Amino acid sequence: MKLGSCLARFSLPASLLLLLAWGGVHLRDKVYRESLRFQDYEPPPPGMVLVAAGEFWMGSDDPNAEAD
Repeated sequence: MKLGSCLARFSLPASLLLLLAWGGVHLRDKVYRESLRFQDYEPPPPGMVLVAAGEFWMGSDDPNAEAD
C-alpha cells in the first residue's frame, strides 16, 4: 500500500478526532466558567462588594484616551 493512500485513509478520522477534542476542551471550559458564575459565595466583608467571576474587556476605543 502506498503512503499517500494510507494518509488519505486516516486523515479524515484523525481530523474529526482533533475537532472533537478541541470542541470538548472548549465545552469543558465553558461549563466550568458557568459553574463559577452560579456558585454560592460567602458574603463579602463590610464595606466591600462581591464581583462575580467572569470575563471583562479592559481598555477604551476612545482615540483621546490615555495610553495606560
